[in-house]
Amino acid sequence: MELEVLESAPGVFLVIGARTNWYLVRDGGAVTLVDAAWPQDYALVVESLDRIGVRPAQVEAVVLTHAHPDHIGVAERFRTEHEAPVYAHDNEVGHATGEYVERVGVLDLLIRLWRPSVFVFALNSLRRGGQNPAPVAEVESISKGPLDVPGKLVAVPTPGHTSGHCSFHLPETGVLLAGDALVNENLLTTDPGPRLMPRIFSHDWQQAAASLDALAPLDADVILPGHGSTMRMPIRAAVDHAKQRLRSAGWWDR
Repeated sequence: MELEVLESAPGVFLVIGARTNWYLVRDGGAVTLVDAAWPQDYALVVESLDRIGVRPAQVEAVVLTHAHPDHIGVAERFRTEHEAPVYAHDNEVGHATGEYVERVGVLDLLIRLWRPSVFVFALNSLRRGGQNPAPVAEVESISKGPLDVPGKLVAVPTPGHTSGHCSFHLPETGVLLAGDALVNENLLTTDPGPRLMPRIFSHDWQQAAASLDALAPLDADVILPGHGSTMRMPIRAAVDHAKQRLRSAGWWDR
């Protein structure tokens, strides 16, 4: 597949992979990998690092927005093979270590498979190991505020999509790594635009909607979503667009 590696701000890269995104934050010769693609995507993650001129050994931390299969993917491999500690929010640690699962139900997908875009998503998940993600054996717990990792990411808890979903703000560059708290594509229809993930992908959709209010006050006008392309607009405008879609949400947004 064709991989897109886009420098969205100095030293901050959005990587668009196989129906999921991850981020590279470079600080000198060190890198933070934020989210870790699908379980079968190790070669793609390594390729994305190569595109910005670094090696896997230069990844000093893996930070998870959440532990769904398309975001936790190769985190454990980077922890064991490259000694990169893995970080997740306090309320996401159990999800990342495999103590419990918060994931879209098989039936929810099956009743939608008549739609080609849903069939392609489900097939992609199977091909890339989405049914059997490797849990992370050791996870460093975070709550809020700046992390001691390359890029000094500031944790912004945004629960709802999962119990411990967390976005990350880079105040110096005005960038928000939104994860799946605010995306720019509907995974079920491929329609673009700022929005929540469809209800079937979220543990608590109402809480996910409430978490938009944690993002709105941030000083950010470059928003990098977990799915879809870069949003270049004030974060408050993106949140307003997402809330407007919520008010008119149809079955495919639920």
